[in-house]
Amino acid sequence: MGHAIRRSSLLLGIALILTFSPTASALITGGFGNDPVRDAGWPLGAVDVANLKTRVGWWEGPPFGGGQYQYLYRGKTDDFVAALKAFAAIKAPARELVVLDGPHEAFWLKIDRGEKDKANKTDPRVDWTFTVWVPSSWHRLYNNPKSVFAADQPNFRRPVDPPRIELYVGGGQVEWDKVKVPQGITVIDKRASAAGVKAAGGGAIIRGNVYDMATGKPVSRAQFTVEKQAGQGQWDTIATAEADASGAFELKNVPPGERYRYAVSGDGYAPRVIGYDAVTDGAYRPFPDVQLGREAKLSGTCTDDSGKPVKGVKVRPTPIAIDGRGYTVPATAEVTTGDDGRFELTGLPEGYAELWCHAPGYFQPDSVAKLHDVPAKGLVIRMVGTGKVKVTVVGPDGKPPTGNVHVHVNPEGEQIGKWGGSAELKPDGTYEFDGVPPGKYWVSTIPSPGMRAEENPAAKPIVIEAGKTAQIKLVHRPSGGARRDAVN
Repeated sequence: MGHAIRRSSLLLGIALILTFSPTASALITGGFGNDPVRDAGWPLGAVDVANLKTRVGWWEGPPFGGGQYQYLYRGKTDDFVAALKAFAAIKAPARELVVLDGPHEAFWLKIDRGEKDKANKTDPRVDWTFTVWVPSSWHRLYNNPKSVFAADQPNFRRPVDPPRIELYVGGGQVEWDKVKVPQGITVIDKRASAAGVKAAGGGAIIRGNVYDMATGKPVSRAQFTVEKQAGQGQWDTIATAEADASGAFELKNVPPGERYRYAVSGDGYAPRVIGYDAVTDGAYRPFPDVQLGREAKLSGTCTDDSGKPVKGVKVRPTPIAIDGRGYTVPATAEVTTGDDGRFELTGLPEGYAELWCHAPGYFQPDSVAKLHDVPAKGLVIRMVGTGKVKVTVVGPDGKPPTGNVHVHVNPEGEQIGKWGGSAELKPDGTYEFDGVPPGKYWVSTIPSPGMRAEENPAAKPIVIEAGKTAQIKLVHRPSGGARRDAVN
């Protein structure tokens, strides 16, 4: 395994795996068939819907911490009516039934399951899905007041999504006109026929409205674009539409696609990504009202502890609009400081931004939960020099341990914003961590979940100084009974 550096600010009870991307389905886990699943901490009654015999598969995501479960079903009208009865029995503040144009193919059922499982390849079509969140996971990921880590996600700072069934009408076995919806379920009909529109000539229809976030007035001539990924960080425009004087746009005959990105821009406004989604032939896709923020700049200087400018610092913002919610810009707004340590970020929305600054041999100690006003100029971002720590691990016999042994370096108190790291040992029982900020750390081959690093009886302290390499030797006891008697 590679070096798995992490920052405690990003943990917050969430298991980090990889940087999220809209196509990172490989980070989602799940299963096939209808073997019973256990209640993962959902609203009362949700497990009964999850375990219906008509289920053909399920997945859990998102990558950072999980907590969102979706169950996939295929059945007839009577089967769907039974599912609605169980769904109506869920004890939750709200329950939503979304009706969509079908047919629909679930990405999870289209995943290549390898040579051994080719005989079990399943039909990817589903008639309905059931999505439910573990509320605690939602709040840790999106509503932690100390973190804006998920600010670019549409769920940021929002209440937990209610349990939801999505029914795909057309191409399946469910006859919607024969379904009687139980009381207590909110029906949201997103079909083209319900909106009184028809996709003439094939493709899909997309509609929406664009407003100025600061004034609430419509943004005339705003550009709405549908884009398809052409490579890492590269997107090709598939279709575009211009908003009228009332800020309304309509795009017809959008070709079907597995995964599109939708963006909106306007003169004098910061461009904004408003979502990722698939498009099916003949579908109707209404967008919630889009709000654009006025374009602004953020500039400053990166310095070291002595006040001297630091060259080569990569400065990357997490933009937040004046409404306090994330604002994803289409292109990565990252710049690198020159000899004078200066940087200028453009194309940001008015509001706020958290800044992430990285450079070899330096660490930014105060990035987490610190928001800067946008626009602003003359900011001074302090960077501190870093050191190294070389860890050597032996077993009780004095030889390098065998198997996949990991070493963990944790800051004292696991304070938010502090550096922490973990990695698999090399075959000779060593590993060297680079870019470690000065301070006191605790090093161990036994993780310390649920406790502070210094409370781990298997951990040993070490102090890191800038520009220096500290060395520590540990004795690994696989039983977990390691003591603080390791040899320096």
